[in-house]
Order: sequence, then structure tokens, then C-alpha cells
Amino acid sequence: LLSLLLSLTFADLREGIGEVRHAIEAETSALGNTLRDLDVYDDAESAKARDLLIDYIEATINEEWESLRDGRLDSAAMEAFRKAKLAIYALTPSTPMEEKLHNRLISDISDVNRLRASRLVYRDTGPPPLFLYIALVGFASTTALLGVYSPTARSLAFMGLYCAFFGIVIHSVIELSRFYHGLGAVTPEPLETLLSVARDQITP
Repeated sequence: LLSLLLSLTFADLREGIGEVRHAIEAETSALGNTLRDLDVYDDAESAKARDLLIDYIEATINEEWESLRDGRLDSAAMEAFRKAKLAIYALTPSTPMEEKLHNRLISDISDVNRLRASRLVYRDTGPPPLFLYIALVGFASTTALLGVYSPTARSLAFMGLYCAFFGIVIHSVIELSRFYHGLGAVTPEPLETLLSVARDQITP
């Protein structure tokens, strides 16, 4: 039963890490589309919206990632995204092409919002409490059963190896359940690459 629980937990954690990686890559792609469309729109309002969107990307990299490692949401990134979204909604198209671009920008920023929300679901909150409870009960039951036998060098060695193995497994589960640091941590590298490209495209 304990082995089955561990297998299911590891599979669930690996799936969670994969979903976070997919979400950040998809969010980066949607942000890139939004920045591109703002460049094409090319007026004072869209330039301001572009700057606000870059502020959001910076806040996500520099502040939100640290907060997610502690299992918290970051208010600075949330506020930066709100401002960028409102600036895009506030654009006032004056030509049919700008109208078409505006509709696409609203679709782009909606995609960013959806993907951002899916990523934030997986902030670092640690392993499921039920897993820890069942695992510890299973460990205690097993060691109690082994304790009914007279201690020998072999049984004590086995007990020591079992305790060490259990400790390694629990440590691995705890590390894997922290999606933004620890084993297999998801990094903001896609966003960092996008930010570097977006900065390079800013006219001095």
C-alpha cells in the first residue's frame, strides 16, 4: 500500500511540474504575441501598454518567483499585470486595422491571464498532508511489526536501511512538491529570454 501511494504521489508531482513548465512557456508565447501586436499598433497608448507589460514581466521574474517559492502570491506582479491589461483595454482604435489589432490584443491578454492563473495554482505549498499522514502511519506500523522480533545484527541493519530509504523518499517527495525550487524546479528562463529580446527592441 505504501509503495502504491508513493508511486501515485511521484506520478502526480511529475505531472504538476510538467504543467507548470507548459504554462510558463505558453504564457511567454502569449506575452510575445501581445508585445508584437502592440508594436504593430504603434501609437503613444500602445507604447505605454508595452512598457507596462514589460514591467509585469520584470515583476514576475524578480519578485513573483521568489514569492511562489514561499507558497505566496505576489501583489506587485498582480498589480503590474492589472495595469497592463487595463491599458490594452483602454486603447482607442481609429482605423479598421487598429480595430482588428485591438480585438487581437484583447484575445492575447486574455490568454496571458488564463495561463498565468493556471501557473499560480501550483505555487509551492508542500506535499499533500494526507500523503504525509499515510506515509508516517505506514512507516510506524512497519517498524512496530519489525520490533516484535528479537534484535539481531541483521535485523538492526535492515531497520537502519529501511529508515534511511524512507527518509530519502520523504525528502524527495517534499522537494518535488516545491515546483519553484528544489528538485526539478521550474525557472523563469523563458520569460527572461523574452524580456531580453523586448528590451533590445526598444528604440533608444
